[in-house]
Amino acid sequence: MIDSKHRGEYSELQRASRLALLYMDAPLCPRCGADTSWFAGAARLPYCNDCGWNLDEVYQRHQKHDRLFSWLICGFAVLICIPVIIHNPRRGILLLGGVLALAPLLILSVGRSKTTLRLEATREAVTQKPGSDLSSTAPIEMPLRVAAYGEALRAIPRPRQIRLIGVARATIGMVRAIAGVLALVAIRDLLFPHQRITEFSDALLPIGLLFLAFLLWFLVPIPLRKEPRRDLLVNGEVIVARMAPIPPWWRGERISFEFRDANGRLIRGESVNQGHAPAAGAYVPVFYDAQNPENCAPACALNYELVVPEGFARC
Repeated sequence: MIDSKHRGEYSELQRASRLALLYMDAPLCPRCGADTSWFAGAARLPYCNDCGWNLDEVYQRHQKHDRLFSWLICGFAVLICIPVIIHNPRRGILLLGGVLALAPLLILSVGRSKTTLRLEATREAVTQKPGSDLSSTAPIEMPLRVAAYGEALRAIPRPRQIRLIGVARATIGMVRAIAGVLALVAIRDLLFPHQRITEFSDALLPIGLLFLAFLLWFLVPIPLRKEPRRDLLVNGEVIVARMAPIPPWWRGERISFEFRDANGRLIRGESVNQGHAPAAGAYVPVFYDAQNPENCAPACALNYELVVPEGFARC
């Protein structure tokens, strides 16, 4: 329940949270409730650009990866020099000396990559914000902004309208564009046999291209459109769940989360992750079956996303 002291602030946050419905795959900051961001080269760890949550961990992990990458490249270069030394010691030693001389430049260049510079600029900008904290500490209580986000999700009338996520739509579009090009080439070769771009005199190759175009156009999108848990997104209950601690060997395939259903029962779930990188304590929307709460799925594990009703964000 939201007390009267925070009711006005809650209403403002509720309106703001509706604008975030388009980014449901992004975890919410466990400290302030804002959408998290991530750097592709920083081990895909999320951080908060508003309050600075987890930004130090992202920076340290990124530096560690940069150093490891540099040493791997140097080690590979040294291994290449070994056969040369065996075959021609003088030339091999000169080559090894050149590699060792260039190693500091390689380490420096990797350490000053575009991602690293962006990360350092982000840390500097967030540090200047009042009350910023770049550590990974976060309160156990759910932030008010996250609670407003959950209320905005539950306010969407059922059955909810859904659509394929952007990655799936882009993949289907790219595959069908390739299929269209193959079909045009095949039709051209069939209609104008004397202008074929191949040396085949029969129609076997164009027919094969048409068949391949048919497969790409109609069959490839089927697994992308298939989603056995789609009914949860359309008619299921929705709640904002907290990410459970992630094992150190996590590689992005699975995530763990926990929430309390309408009866207050603690539900722990595990699912495949297809969205942003998770972090322990962050919040993600989860859809579940009211009759069987163990049948649940986080938004980042689905091939579909909600379509916000027209004018909903301006309520």
